[in-house]
Amino acid sequence: AEKPIVKHPSVYWEGVSVLVAYGVALMNLGAKRAGPSEAQANEAIDYYCRAAGVFRLAAATWAPRIPALKGLPVCPEMNSEMLQALAEQALGQAQLQAVCKGERKGISPTTLLRLRLGAGERVAAAAAHLARLPKAVAEE
Repeated sequence: AEKPIVKHPSVYWEGVSVLVAYGVALMNLGAKRAGPSEAQANEAIDYYCRAAGVFRLAAATWAPRIPALKGLPVCPEMNSEMLQALAEQALGQAQLQAVCKGERKGISPTTLLRLRLGAGERVAAAAAHLARLPKAVAEE
């Protein structure tokens, strides 16, 4: 008999795997759709925001149930803190797209600065989530 490749054969692990793949695909679409027109910026922002929602859903619902399975270690991308970090990163990217859109529309420098500051805060929040990863997960 062959050994299973996946150590977490459960519906929770499978669900988070699908959601992570979907969230990453949405972030990739956001990066590809970003462009000089307002419609392209709006589309990219929409994809980034949807990706953030998918990551938050996975982090809040299914990912917390994975560690309870047979005491096995959790892959880093299946950890709630990592998923929250990905959500913050996606929202930061959406804010940066909003900054680019605002620059093209001639929005006031103060508003642009606030948007940039918000994007920086999202990246800092993502770093904080990564810092809270359990040491065993962070080293994998």
